[in-house]
Amino acid sequence: MAEKKLPKGVTLRKDGRYMGRVQINGERVSLYSDKLSDLINQMEDVKYQMKHGFYCRPKEIRVDEWFNTWIDEYKSLQCKSQTIRLYRNTYKRYIQEPIGRKKVTDVKPAVLQKIINGIHKAGYSRSIITSVQTIIKGMFLQALRDGIIINNPAKNLTLPRFRKVVKEERRVMSKEETDIFLKYAEKSAYYDYYRLALCTGLRINEAFALQWDDIDWKRKMICIKGTLVYESGQGVRKDSTKTVAGFREIPMIDASESLLKILRKKRAKTRILLGQNWKEREGLENLVLFNAFGSSLCDTNVRKDINRIVERINHDGIKFKHVTPHTFRHTFATRGLEAGIPLKVMQTILGHSSLSMTADLYSHVLPDTKAEEMKKLQGII
Repeated sequence: MAEKKLPKGVTLRKDGRYMGRVQINGERVSLYSDKLSDLINQMEDVKYQMKHGFYCRPKEIRVDEWFNTWIDEYKSLQCKSQTIRLYRNTYKRYIQEPIGRKKVTDVKPAVLQKIINGIHKAGYSRSIITSVQTIIKGMFLQALRDGIIINNPAKNLTLPRFRKVVKEERRVMSKEETDIFLKYAEKSAYYDYYRLALCTGLRINEAFALQWDDIDWKRKMICIKGTLVYESGQGVRKDSTKTVAGFREIPMIDASESLLKILRKKRAKTRILLGQNWKEREGLENLVLFNAFGSSLCDTNVRKDINRIVERINHDGIKFKHVTPHTFRHTFATRGLEAGIPLKVMQTILGHSSLSMTADLYSHVLPDTKAEEMKKLQGII
């Protein structure tokens, strides 16, 4: 079988990779890639850059520069703005100081592993260490694909072993506790949110992003289309749900339908009373839940309000454990599963991406359900 004829300037190395040489005005550059098509594209890009005078030789590119290129040119179109912000903050805090000023071609595997090990020894969480690893692996893999480096120093980067942490059982309010909390929260500015969360299981910023266009009265459905995102220096905006599963419809029950009708009247009345003082942000018009001026609510203020309510309950001699916004979601899910809602249905209502996630979160409810289901086998086996 005849060997495939390679384009001019391209050779096949003994390690199986293709090498291409580009030369313009006496300047020569060598590029490498596992795929011939990728190498040809790289060569064309470099030729263009060299011809127009803005090519930067790989040996001159520093890690800081390459990280910004990786983010702007490769990740910004793939990832949500929240993820990009997380990448930038993580890089700045954990990666920039040890290697930011180094040339990309000078970074060694041991240096990258030392970064990971150092964060682990400092006691940082698994999620932070995993984020650091994801960034390092991603940016150096792209550098390899682009022919900036011949060998990937992050190829064999490994995570340290983590101790298995026994998670505390998630806080779920009993029916009695729910009644107590709502009684003490009656005069709260966030009372409507507490009630809505308890009868829908919405995440806090999904509830705050809910607009009247998302309410389908005819079909009696609450359509979850987005979530509030807080960006430093830019304020708040509505963004798409974190996952495809997050985009969902939640059927109204009598409690949620009644509450939504009250909120619709409340909004119309408040808007008339405020007149010119009614303030709506662009893109966040017609919010179902709103503050005293018609704008969006803030989750930080809700957490503070919850703490004050719990303090008053305890001050009155009623033993009441700490509550967070997620407690309302967990309480809703637990009551639903106890009432016989199938796990798969609850998964779709909560917007979980997998059935196992729902099962893991609410395993404390499922054993009793399983026991009841097993009774169906009596007299059959």
